Amino acid sequence: MKLVKFKDNIWAYEDLITKEECEGVIRMFNNLEASGDFEWSPISFYESYAYNMPNQLTDDINKLNQWYDEAGLPHGFFDDLEAKFKQCAEELIGGPAYKISFHSQKWIPGAFGAMHSDNSYDGKPSAFERSRYAGFLYLNDDFEGGELSFKNYPISIKPKQGMYAIFDGGHDNMHEVKIVQKNNRFTVGSFWDDRPEDAYSQETKDRWAAEMVETREKQAVQKEDWSKIREDGLRITPDGKVYDAELAEKGEFNG
Repeated sequence: MKLVKFKDNIWAYEDLITKEECEGVIRMFNNLEASGDFEWSPISFYESYAYNMPNQLTDDINKLNQWYDEAGLPHGFFDDLEAKFKQCAEELIGGPAYKISFHSQKWIPGAFGAMHSDNSYDGKPSAFERSRYAGFLYLNDDFEGGELSFKNYPISIKPKQGMYAIFDGGHDNMHEVKIVQKNNRFTVGSFWDDRPEDAYSQETKDRWAAEMVETREKQAVQKEDWSKIREDGLRITPDGKVYDAELAEKGEFNG
């Protein structure tokens, strides 16, 4: 495993897991989707989807181990993977890391993540305040586009299979995922805080809850708009331009 430091709080661990393990994770996603045990759900980034990790789907250890066997992964793989993520987060933070989320992700051709901060709006803490550090494991690199780029620095991370990129998700590190131009992009995402939940006041938690209701309502409208565009056989760019979805699916759209 090789550590690359792009900046004091933007790192990448190359070969955190092996090529075979990456392929096994994608195989498990596909197996569980085919069996109906797993379903990708749209999230707030255009044409990107997420779901729980496979080990979060059942309490039946025998069933889970069967899934591992069918995917060619060792038993307990995802528990070990989460532990690796936590270790990387604590190395970056220089202290304890508290998990906020650990989830599967798929980005289809045409998907992108517009420029954003993970835990603030215009520098002010948001309902996602606890997502102070973001980490993403790249499970494949046989796609085009999909680079992780930062607004304030000349840093663009080209995904490599097995790489785990982790960074401070605050306003100073505003970032985007460039348009995925060809083939699906699979990742495992995680968010971390350097403070336990009880470090925040009840007033702050109440603010999060109220803001989250408003945010989810806006996202529901956005998803409906995106669904209509998809039904019309179209895609959009980050600046709102419309183009034929077939160009993305064939890898012929270059932005």
